[in-house]
Amino acid sequence: MTDQSVSLFWEDYIAKTKPYKIKSSVTRWYVQHAESDIKAHDNLRLSQHSASHMEKHFRGKGRNPHLEYWAYWHLESL
Repeated sequence: MTDQSVSLFWEDYIAKTKPYKIKSSVTRWYVQHAESDIKAHDNLRLSQHSASHMEKHFRGKGRNPHLEYWAYWHLESL
């Protein structure tokens, strides 16, 4: 994947958050969490990632004892 196609992918991803009225200041966090999930499941093609993969990934992150409350709350709201 080229840098341009990666950039276009994330622009499209951000555009898909707009109907959910997600603040633009928060969308970068969504991208970072999605990138984290993709890296955590690097054995899967992106099209094979499912909501259950992301939920499992974020629940694992939520169990981190060093995670601050605001970050945990943010993960739970995704």
